[in-house]
Amino acid sequence: MKLSAPIIELQKCPDDLFQYLKETFINNTSWDSDDLLTKEEAFYDQSFRYEAITKYFNEKSFFFSKLPPTQETTDKIKPYTDYLMGTLFPEYALFRCQVVCLKPGQNVYPHTDPRYYHIYGKRIHLPLLINDESFHIHFLPEQNYDMQFSKMHEGVITDFDNITPHAAFNYGTTNRVHIICDVVKIDTVLKIEAAAGGNSNATSQKIIDEYYIHLTNIENRYQCKHTELKDHYLDKMPKDE
Repeated sequence: MKLSAPIIELQKCPDDLFQYLKETFINNTSWDSDDLLTKEEAFYDQSFRYEAITKYFNEKSFFFSKLPPTQETTDKIKPYTDYLMGTLFPEYALFRCQVVCLKPGQNVYPHTDPRYYHIYGKRIHLPLLINDESFHIHFLPEQNYDMQFSKMHEGVITDFDNITPHAAFNYGTTNRVHIICDVVKIDTVLKIEAAAGGNSNATSQKIIDEYYIHLTNIENRYQCKHTELKDHYLDKMPKDE
């Protein structure tokens, strides 16, 4: 959902829950397995169990993931999703939840999130582990695709604008690990089903066309391929975070 700012911090995750999540997904998870780097794992609410996979524009996926989700992963992440939906979003349905790791040196290339549940819903981040050289970047169409950098804070539940073209990078020396949930108002679910013919993983040709227009405009602005923006990121990256 497009927001009034690239990110909006909602509230701090309770300390005991945050420490549990860090222990589970930082201290007791290995991110070095090739299997983990080529698959995607998500927790789906049983009421709206859609097998939706987003393909991010990177030559190597950075998702800790398998589909369908294992019961073990569902059990691990459920204390957080129960808290999130019960406390902040009681009138929403949980469409998807991922634990994602962006490893040192990796990029998420510029893109917009195109699925109907992205457009109608909210994308909620909880950073578990960040570093001073990992950022999100929004490319502002109304300002000739100027880069706007943002950094979330560990343990703070944050609403994220995933409709404006955006990217991310991690040029630090440690992993960047987030939990990302897509939530949609329950009374909006019927709109998604109608728009998508029952397939929430669907998008529209108009949205796809707009995505390619954004990519072309970004490449023209920065005179390089959208996969080769690292020098621009390093040049413009805030230095005193």
